[in-house]
Amino acid sequence: MIKNTLNVLVACKRADKDPIVEALISHREINQLYVTDKIAESLKICGDHCIDVIIIDFFMQDGSVLDFLQNNRAIVDAHIPILVLSDQNAYALHLCAYRKGAAQVILKDENNRYIKYLYKYIKKLHDNNISHIPIMQPKMNINNALICVNKNLDITFVNAAATGYLSEIQSKMIGKSILRIVNNLDASMRKSLKEGFRLAQDSHQPQPIGTFKLTKIEHDLSYIEIMLYPILNIEQRIEAYIVTLRERTITNQQDIERYQQHEYDHLTGVLNRESFMSRLNHALIYCSRYDQNCAIVHLDIDGFKAMNDALGHRLADQLLKEVSKRIKMLVRNVDILARIGADEFMLLLSHTNQLQDSARVADKLMQALKEPFVIEHNPYFVTMSIGIAMYPQDADTLDGIIQCANSALRLAKEKGRNNYQFYKPEFTRQATSVIELANDMHIAMEKQEFDLYFQPQFCAQDQHLIGFEALLRWQHPTKGNISPALFIPIAEQMGMINEIGDWVIQRTCQTMHKLKLAGYTNFIMAINLSVQQLMREDFVDEIIEILAHHDVPACRIELEITESVFAHDKPMITSKLQALRSVGFHIVMDDFGTGYSCLSYIKDLPLEGIKIDKAFVDELSSDTQSKFKAIISAIITLAQQLNIKTLAEGIESLEQATLLRNLGCDHLQGFLFAKPLSYDETLLFLEEKIEKDNLSATG
Repeated sequence: MIKNTLNVLVACKRADKDPIVEALISHREINQLYVTDKIAESLKICGDHCIDVIIIDFFMQDGSVLDFLQNNRAIVDAHIPILVLSDQNAYALHLCAYRKGAAQVILKDENNRYIKYLYKYIKKLHDNNISHIPIMQPKMNINNALICVNKNLDITFVNAAATGYLSEIQSKMIGKSILRIVNNLDASMRKSLKEGFRLAQDSHQPQPIGTFKLTKIEHDLSYIEIMLYPILNIEQRIEAYIVTLRERTITNQQDIERYQQHEYDHLTGVLNRESFMSRLNHALIYCSRYDQNCAIVHLDIDGFKAMNDALGHRLADQLLKEVSKRIKMLVRNVDILARIGADEFMLLLSHTNQLQDSARVADKLMQALKEPFVIEHNPYFVTMSIGIAMYPQDADTLDGIIQCANSALRLAKEKGRNNYQFYKPEFTRQATSVIELANDMHIAMEKQEFDLYFQPQFCAQDQHLIGFEALLRWQHPTKGNISPALFIPIAEQMGMINEIGDWVIQRTCQTMHKLKLAGYTNFIMAINLSVQQLMREDFVDEIIEILAHHDVPACRIELEITESVFAHDKPMITSKLQALRSVGFHIVMDDFGTGYSCLSYIKDLPLEGIKIDKAFVDELSSDTQSKFKAIISAIITLAQQLNIKTLAEGIESLEQATLLRNLGCDHLQGFLFAKPLSYDETLLFLEEKIEKDNLSATG
């Protein structure tokens, strides 16, 4: 019988609040929408009315969908589509629903995307103009083709969607070996499925079988993705398996190539990030259901950026391939490896009930990497930092366990790299503190809690003033003074450094303009730059515009960069610095010797000065004075040969100042001479210590 509209029954736990009801109530293809929250009433509605499609929650107030299916055989036998909504990936329960006659089990999601699918499904029923169309047809049910097999791999249940994929009659498949059935379609499918059963037996975890081409449809090219799920009994032994098939239709060669590359990293051949997260999610659900443990191992190649710069992309890519091959050789077949970033890998280890299980794997990886990688006859040595998080001990959600593994990796890097670390609970507190501090920084910008202080810099020989360094300070309303060493790195991580950096430049130029009006001009002001500011395409133009607005000549500004610039695009950074130097800015390398320290890069940068870090200066008053004196002497000698000035910061004693002066250091800065000063203190300092006529000179 052809009908213009459909009668739909929605049975849900919260009939008055369920978003499905709100979505379907205005559906123009629906003639009558029946809504209930009880199994018993659902049965009555089906008996009293002609229902075309049923949408029902797996668990209701007075029972489950299994009760409904058991007591409503007439509906089942009439092939009226019964769509079951489930809140969880409970495959054993879903299988029971399918066996009792459910057409489809649909998983609910947080974003209610399943409602959109239901809406389109009802429209498709209407457009087909057939009242009792079975949902199990392959084109209608692309997500739930299901085959159940016993321990002997014989088929015990198959739904109609699966028969469509496998070109077999449903009744004739029962009792046959699934391996024999799939072998008729694709020998490689049989091989992969057989291996999947073996891995599932070892790991008790879901196994991706692969993607295979369907040959039964001639007018387009179709592929199916196959997953295997072992079903465990109460004794944690496998009692059966569920095989799911998902069809994708591909219409051109470009789609084929894109689809074939969808799961795997094109360079290394291991899983990509998206596929890994999907399989990790399956594994965590499985571990939760069967009270199993697993470990997430986050691996990062130490210093790969420098290797990439030195070797070039071609050789660096080959190195990545060899690293991934060596990792794959060391892990078990049941473990899952993926490349999730340029130089980052992630590993899912199953059956890791003890910390030492994961530790042994990490140790094996580190030991194996001690052997050099030979590429084009040249040996290359690689080390890794490794972070390990345990499920469910460290976290019981997908996002949570990934964050724990990331935190553990950060700890490994902080401990000097080339080591492995387990997640520690305090990382969660630290992460929370970072987020709170970032939020406070946003508020600080709005409420003007930041301020600038200015620390004088002097000539080492006669101690006359040469300039100031602008230093950012933050007086938090409840936490007091927060060190820049704490909040600047967070500002860089959270993407706030450009806004804060621009504020510093603006406020510094405002201050210099005010000092100029007071008659003080003959000094240089040093401003610290973040590499993120330099990376901005419009940075050079913007800083020139700011100086012009405040009538500050570029020759009065010294821009301090750190050695972190070497970890970024060297040609671009060099070009920016040269552009700044060409209009008069002075370029100085801050914290020299504490970072990347690439001498070959220094000769190419338009540097006029090097700042010797406080860490070296502090050691001039220690028992290791001779060693650090030699280091500082080498830095000063290097600078002199490159015709670059040197400034030592953090000087607190006369002994330090004398040693530095004798070593040939040009300029000095530190508490011995003057602390950082507020604007009013700076003005007073200039009035009391410096002759006004000298500062008024344009020099």
